[in-house]
Amino acid sequence: MRWADIFETIYVLLGPPCSGKTTLGDALSKELGCVHIIASGLLKNINQDSTIDSRDAVQVDRIMTRLQQPDCAQGFILDNFPRTVAQAKLLESALTRSRNRGVSHVFHIEVPVKVLESRAEKRLVESSSGLPIGPSELDNDPVSSGGNEWIRRADDLPEQYQHRLERYASRIHDVLSFYEAERCSEWHPGRQKTKCYELDGTLHRLEVLSQALRIIHGSRVKPMKLVVDSLAGGEFTLDISNISTVVEVKELIEKKKNIPVMEQRLLFGVLEPANTDPIQHDHATLVRQREVNVYEQLRTFLSDEDQHIQDFRSHFSSFIHDVLSPIKWIENCETEPCGCSIVTKHYAGKEPPSSTTCSALCANASKVVSHCRKQLNDIKDADLKRHREHVDELRQIHLHEKNAQADFSWFMHSCLFTCCLAPSAPPHDNNVHDLEAHCRRLLKESEQVRRDFTHWTTQAATQTKTTNCALHMPPPPEPGSP
Repeated sequence: MRWADIFETIYVLLGPPCSGKTTLGDALSKELGCVHIIASGLLKNINQDSTIDSRDAVQVDRIMTRLQQPDCAQGFILDNFPRTVAQAKLLESALTRSRNRGVSHVFHIEVPVKVLESRAEKRLVESSSGLPIGPSELDNDPVSSGGNEWIRRADDLPEQYQHRLERYASRIHDVLSFYEAERCSEWHPGRQKTKCYELDGTLHRLEVLSQALRIIHGSRVKPMKLVVDSLAGGEFTLDISNISTVVEVKELIEKKKNIPVMEQRLLFGVLEPANTDPIQHDHATLVRQREVNVYEQLRTFLSDEDQHIQDFRSHFSSFIHDVLSPIKWIENCETEPCGCSIVTKHYAGKEPPSSTTCSALCANASKVVSHCRKQLNDIKDADLKRHREHVDELRQIHLHEKNAQADFSWFMHSCLFTCCLAPSAPPHDNNVHDLEAHCRRLLKESEQVRRDFTHWTTQAATQTKTTNCALHMPPPPEPGSP
């Protein structure tokens, strides 16, 4: 029995052009038994004169119409859609209305710019469908394989491809941020949380598939168990299905054993991993610490992530400096006898940090902020509970005085005292306010880091400018996916 026969799961594949979305989508479709939907094939011939909002609505309607077909009943893989935050919001709303759930897995394929450019130079597509050559045709003659004609897409040419990369870079950050926000938000019963995962698209196609399948398998297989041995005595077992970090284990222990997260030390063997580290063992030792200042602990968590971001920025700034430096670019000019000229500029400076490092940095910041906000909400709930209990005590005193007195002076006192007892908010906690502001700053900073990373790595793409003579002026470019 295939997994898709049991679980209705909605996958979205995102990535720059030539990152391997279609190849991965076809392979996942065969492995999971669910349909692979290539959005670019559904979104042709849309009126470009209409407003952006109208075009987005039409595109989502076309996607949803396709999803009503029987082959999508057990889940589907959506390739290269949504492309903007507006489309993501419309799609999420439409899926929730029709299926009572939104997107469950977002796979973002990351590939360095130089590798993308190399792939674009070699990529061939089928002339009739516009789809790239599949893995099964790679070992054959691509021009005659299957009787199909294979051509090179006009928007894969260097000058057009650069514009596609820039358009992609300007949009992808906000789309990923939207789905990560959906993952951390509240959701109603029956709806899954969105999970965002980064895949290394530089690996062989089978290794990329293996990455994706491990992630999917990990969210579907039988429950995973973690045995926790307490130094205070006793042993208990936790179900850690769909749990990936140490802090989530601590939160589960807090829920099961009523031990605050801040009072826990969790040892895996002889090591004490950080809260954001993944779980890699099936046995842990719990050490109960003395009660610590919750506010100081949260400030430490947030400050550590601030430092990680600053360290990354410091390392990344040297790459930006090289990109902006003219001496780090090599320019070649070729002039044909007819008068056509091609000017090509190649970046030859320092390479940027890996995209995996940037993604991990942003993911860790998101997890830390989510954890801190949960702790702050617990603190506010506890303060509100104490405040309400205090108000209830005052009301009980008031009722006692009411029974003991019956004169007019008591009546006036009662009216005034009752006004003082009107429900009110608990006293303002400056520590909570400051930490909430710190969370917002950290999240904003991590989002800016990813935006800058995407922007500047795209700026390092090869720049090609073609000047054609009157005889060789090209036709208008064919529309293509961003």
